[in-house]
Amino acid sequence: MASQEEPQQTENPGPKKTLIIDTNVFIKHPNFASLMQEYEVITTKSVISELRDPLAKQRAKMHFKEYKIANPEKKHCSKIIDFAKGTGDYLSLSVADMEVMALALQILVEKGHEDKIRTVPKKPVNHFSESNKGIVERS
Repeated sequence: MASQEEPQQTENPGPKKTLIIDTNVFIKHPNFASLMQEYEVITTKSVISELRDPLAKQRAKMHFKEYKIANPEKKHCSKIIDFAKGTGDYLSLSVADMEVMALALQILVEKGHEDKIRTVPKKPVNHFSESNKGIVERS
């Protein structure tokens, strides 16, 4: 009589966590391929367009089918722009920076995590206040 083997049960780890990446990940991450296995990796067209480093461009091309490219909705971009203006960061952020943040905002909203979103900026830091005057002025 032949013995019947029980089917192996494999654990379903559930959906991968989402990781939204900017240009630095393509440039500096030592094991870019491992991110693709652990996370659902998403970036924007503007991040890909911002790549100048040859190795970073090669990584982006080599792993193209393993990450998604998405563009945030305009309403989320507008919220990020308003927030950045409120913190005083607007002028120092690139389009790619703001799109990455807008995409993160959009995904949080889509996943029902509005409770994790700050809607009002903290008071901006004035780096050129009177207390810093001696640092920025030369005599």
